[in-house]
Order: sequence, then C-alpha cells, then structure tokens
Amino acid sequence: MRPTPDSATDLLVRGLRLGVHVAFALLLAFALVSVSLDGDDDAAPWGIYAVGAALAAVYVAGTAVERRLAVRAGYGASPVIPVVVWAPWLAAVTALWAVLVAQHSAFSYCVFPLFFVVLHLVRPLPAGLAGVGVLLVLLVAALSRGGQAGTGAIVGPSVGAAFSVVVFVVYEALVRDSLAQRRALAELEAARTELAAAHRSAGMAAERDRFAAEVHDTLAQGLNAIVLTARAGLAGADERGALRTVVDLASANLEQAREMFRGATGTAGAGRRDALAEDIEAAVARISSGALNLTVRDERSQEQRAQPVDAEVERFLVLAASSLVSNVTRHAGAGRAVLTVGSPGEGLLAMDVVDDGCGFDRKTTPDGFGLASLSARAQALGGSVVVETEPGEGTAVNVTVPARPTGAGRAAPSSITTPDSP
Repeated sequence: MRPTPDSATDLLVRGLRLGVHVAFALLLAFALVSVSLDGDDDAAPWGIYAVGAALAAVYVAGTAVERRLAVRAGYGASPVIPVVVWAPWLAAVTALWAVLVAQHSAFSYCVFPLFFVVLHLVRPLPAGLAGVGVLLVLLVAALSRGGQAGTGAIVGPSVGAAFSVVVFVVYEALVRDSLAQRRALAELEAARTELAAAHRSAGMAAERDRFAAEVHDTLAQGLNAIVLTARAGLAGADERGALRTVVDLASANLEQAREMFRGATGTAGAGRRDALAEDIEAAVARISSGALNLTVRDERSQEQRAQPVDAEVERFLVLAASSLVSNVTRHAGAGRAVLTVGSPGEGLLAMDVVDDGCGFDRKTTPDGFGLASLSARAQALGGSVVVETEPGEGTAVNVTVPARPTGAGRAAPSSITTPDSP
C-alpha cells in the first residue's frame, strides 16, 4: 500500500509526544539555571550539575530508543519499548530526579512531564495511576528531606497530576481515533486495489469473448468453407477447380485475419454508403461455396440505401450473415436459403436468413456459441436477434440493429428471443 499523508490527528498525537519531551528538557534546564543562580558555594552546584547531566543523558537515551521503535511499529496507544527495557530506565530516571528534588525544589517541576511518561509506560491505566501516586510520594518525601515541604508543595503537584491524567485520557482517545483512521484507509486502499483487479479481469474477459466471437465469425467460417470445398473437390471430378476455390477462400480468410489483427473497423467495402448487400453477398458466397442454393436480396429503397450506415454496424451484419449461412450449411441440411436485407423502420436495418432445412427444437436444443455470441453483439449495438424454428420446418433468423447505434444501446444486456418470448 502506498503511504498516505498524515492526518491532523496523527500530527496532533506526535506533537503531544514531542511536547512532553521538550517540556522535560526545558524544565530540567530551568532547574539547573535556578541552581546556578541560588548556589552559595562551589561544591554543591557541581554535584547537582553532574546528577542533572546524568538524568538528561538517561532520559534522552530512553526516548531515542522509544522513537526508533515507534517509527518501526507505528505510533500507537501502547508502549513499544519492552518492559524489560523501560522498567529499569524509568526507575533510573525517577531515582535521579528524586535526588535532584532533594537538593533543590526547582527540580520538582520536572514531575509534570514525568506524569505523562509514567501513564504511557505503566499499563493498564490503574497501574499508571499508582505510578503517578508513587511520584507524588517521592516528591513530597524529597521536598521534606530538604525542608521545603508545605501545603503548596502538596496541592500544586496533586492538581497537576489530576490534570495530567485527564490530558492523557484525551491523548489515548486521539490515538485510538488515529489508528481507526489508518485501518479505514488501509481497508479502503485494499478494496480499491481489489476493485481495480476485478475491472482488469472483467476487461480481459470481455476482450477474450470479443476476440472469440471475431474468430468464430471470420476465421472459423472461412476454414469451414475451405473444408467443405475440399471435400466436394475430392468427391467430384473437377479437383483443379476445387483447388482454385480453396486457394481463393484461403486468401480471403488470410485477409480477414490481417484486418482483425490490425483492428480494422470494416470488411471489404466498409464505409461505402450503398455496399452493404454487396459485402454480405461476397462474404456468404465464400462460405456457401456453391454447396447451398443461396439467394441474397436487398429490399431497401434507393433512399434507404443512400443513408449512411455505421461502420461497426455494417461489419457486424456482414459477420452475422457469414455466421448464419455457415450454420445453415453445416447443420440445417438445407437445399435452399434466402438472405434478405431490409429496413423495417427509420434508422433501422434488418437481415433475415430463412432456410428449408431440418429445423430444431429450441426447448431441447441449447443455442450454440455462434447464436449466443451473435445475440450479445446485436444487443451491444442496441439490436436484437429473433429465431423461429420447428423440427422439420426449417429455420428463420431475424437480426435487427439501428443503423447508427447509441451509447445506451451499446450497453444493453444480451439475449436471444423467440416469437413467444416476453
């Protein structure tokens, strides 16, 4: 997961942690300055300076280790330093501080940041409260030893301890909120990654289906025509004529393959305003190869033929014609078929393929890949495919699409209907 910018809560939490350490350093420095200003002889201040320097060194060493571990593990509500490390460190800091308080009351101010340190390290919260109580007892005892204990020395730190507890509870709530935000961001990022992967998979599946449909409607039909022609040539006397036809079919199939891999938007004649029927006739002639008495009719008026046809729609109709005629040749056992191109309404194109073959029962015979693919592509263009057939009665297939499909039509779901479909 890529890193995300720190939230305001994260910055506040880190600021509070840093503020505690800075406050301790400033208060310790203030106490040392106070000692230097109040000192009456040279021996006592130097001893206090040595203990103060030791306290500063121990405190900095512990906070440095804590920060390094926190950066690795993430800033959280629980301490990241193992108890075997922080327990002796906290004991050393507390002991050095108590020694200094016994020497000079100015060091008592350092107890306030130490309250937060104890609450953070000593868990659970009741144990931390007990640790705060221990600091208060040590403070009063040290001040009493130096003859500086009084009502103010007891009430002031006690109020400060209570305030520290309240602030620490708020701090922990902020930390929990920060962690919850991080978890939510991580889950959102994971969901976004999964969604992107799903979109990629769906896109690959759609492209695979489209390519399979292209292969079925072009290369597979051409290869089927080559096989039928070769068989007819082997069974007849005109082998050379059959061989020439096979060469022509193979050449046409090769050109179709090149167009498909180049991503061409049309077949032969695509883009011409009145060549739809001619393109269909040329395509199905290669498929039937004389094995079927096929008639191609264009029942559109001159005005309808002059209307522009979307290149994608024209390509689809040519491929649909090839696929349907191939089905008739291979499966119907028909002797005659009629392919009609028409315009049932303004902006619509229709193609009917009717044969006198054996037909089939739609209830017991599932639609093959060709019909399913044909219907899906028609629906994607905003059209439909209707199949009428009965056993022994032949088959009629109607394909209707808009001449210029809309975006809404391209997204329509796919289906194959029958005359009695709802």
